[in-house]
Amino acid sequence: MQFIKTLAATLLVGLMFSSQASAIFINGGTFNGVDVGVIDTLLDTTTDLSAGGLASCHPSNSSPTNEICWANFSQGTSYTLAGEQLGVQAYETNVTGVIAFALKFGPGTYIVKNSTDWGLFTNLAHVNWGVIDTTDTDLSEFQLGSLTISHVTNLNGGGGGGGGGGPQDIPEPASLLLLAMGLLGLGGLRRHKAHSTVLPLS
Repeated sequence: MQFIKTLAATLLVGLMFSSQASAIFINGGTFNGVDVGVIDTLLDTTTDLSAGGLASCHPSNSSPTNEICWANFSQGTSYTLAGEQLGVQAYETNVTGVIAFALKFGPGTYIVKNSTDWGLFTNLAHVNWGVIDTTDTDLSEFQLGSLTISHVTNLNGGGGGGGGGGPQDIPEPASLLLLAMGLLGLGGLRRHKAHSTVLPLS
């Protein structure tokens, strides 16, 4: 009985800490305290949409057509335009250097443009929020003082390296911990039974 109580207490404490460690929340403003999920996966960055032999993507300008051309070449896939957001408000989060912003055209892959840099991301966890780590050395232009992003181009489709047109499921730390604790519990229970077996008298 003591073993079961110890196992239950350990599981409860582990779940509490793992769920807190994985959460990213907006700090301040209208959306203060909103859970925005986890940092989205950075697929690629560029400062020139036509670099690397991409003459078909035309000069380095910010039209959605050129951005999608670059994204398709980068990921070997076939994205299409879902929509474009201009002058996007970003928000600081409880994680230093991580910002979040609303995605208005559905989940999937998106391009963020600021100043001279483009970043291509796959949306993870919460479909209505883009979450990027501006401390990444490839995202120097996204260290935002004003917290305003030039624009976000939302993409549909894909299926290549970019992960397709929907958010990617990621294993929650709490779920993984629950599975691990369950396996440990079963192993411990089996071991406990093996040691407490009563042998018949001869």
